[in-house]
Amino acid sequence: MSTDAPVSQQAAAPGAPAPGFDLDRPWRLDDRVAVRPEPFGALLYHFGTRRLSFLTDTTLLAVPRAMEQHPTGRSACMAAGSGPARPPPACQARRHRPPGPATPTRSPALVLKPARTSTTCWTQRTHNERDDSTMTGRVEGKVAFITGAARGQGRSHAVTLAREGADIIAVDLCAQIGSVPYPMATPEDLAQTVKEVEAAGRRIVATVADVRDYEALKEALDDGVARLGRLDIVSANAGITSYGRAEDLAEQTWRDMIDVDLTGVWHAAKAAIPHLRAGGRGGSIILTSSDNGLKASQGLAHYVAANHGVIGLMRTLALELAPDSIRVNALAPTAVDTPMVMNSATYRLLRPDLENPTADDMAGPAAALNALPIPWVEPADVSNAVLWLASDEARYVTGVALPVDAGIVIK
Repeated sequence: MSTDAPVSQQAAAPGAPAPGFDLDRPWRLDDRVAVRPEPFGALLYHFGTRRLSFLTDTTLLAVPRAMEQHPTGRSACMAAGSGPARPPPACQARRHRPPGPATPTRSPALVLKPARTSTTCWTQRTHNERDDSTMTGRVEGKVAFITGAARGQGRSHAVTLAREGADIIAVDLCAQIGSVPYPMATPEDLAQTVKEVEAAGRRIVATVADVRDYEALKEALDDGVARLGRLDIVSANAGITSYGRAEDLAEQTWRDMIDVDLTGVWHAAKAAIPHLRAGGRGGSIILTSSDNGLKASQGLAHYVAANHGVIGLMRTLALELAPDSIRVNALAPTAVDTPMVMNSATYRLLRPDLENPTADDMAGPAAALNALPIPWVEPADVSNAVLWLASDEARYVTGVALPVDAGIVIK
């Protein structure tokens, strides 16, 4: 039979156990571990690199010591099913331990076990094993730190995470910055965020603090962690925008942009990292960038520079924090229906031909920028991405700049 046939259909050598898995029942590989089929994908485990890769057809629920006897010290064995290649004879699955001296147990041992939900969760007992107890929400029992939480995307993130079971530590400047051409959030806006989070049945600690002031931001976060008991999620969301050609930007306008949109994001991550490490449970840091962190736009040199910087910061933090199982990702939204976009300065940017343009006037040119036929996305669209990145559904996603951009970056 051709070796191009699935492993499960290839003929076995005389006297040797048939390759492939019996999909009708669990079966045992040695005196310690068992394998049974799952409907999601096969797990290939390399002992030399401790790398996990998901393939197709079946899933291993544990790793047999017998596989360690491959001469290379690694298992190259593939689960049976639709895999096109025959596995090396030395690592074909066996129902019983082969004769010969026992293979020394590697340390630390890897223990893989399924979660109690429909999605299989893999955990390593010796490193940050996740709690697989049944949960009602996707971030149930966790605590999220959100900057720029008084309104717009920040409020939407806070309420979305609260509805899915998280308590919230919220901060916002609640004051005006002189170079920003639209009204910024107020203490009343932050109070409204508090009401909406509490209406979702969760706790919230809200503080007026400036992300440009590291000590004030750290104090607000430390107080929130002391009250709520832990930290798991960070949404470094605070940001501003303004407009002008590079040669025309005032020095203060440039500084304000970099200080809020880049340095403020770094401050939020810097203040949070010790708490995430101390918890020993890993965590998720989500930095808000922009589609202008992945491309350029005229009239936004300072904004483009700051948001490109956020992407670079995210990638560096993802590498530095990976050993602690702290994931770091960034969001790159297109225009979002919030006061930062829905204001006269933005309307005039896209409709310079009109004296007093409105949101309706801006909708056509805005839609022309996106690949999908919409002018902007809603805060909930971005919040859904925050929720996913914060949840265990994205437990192996790190170092990613995720566009929520209606295709603006690829157009």
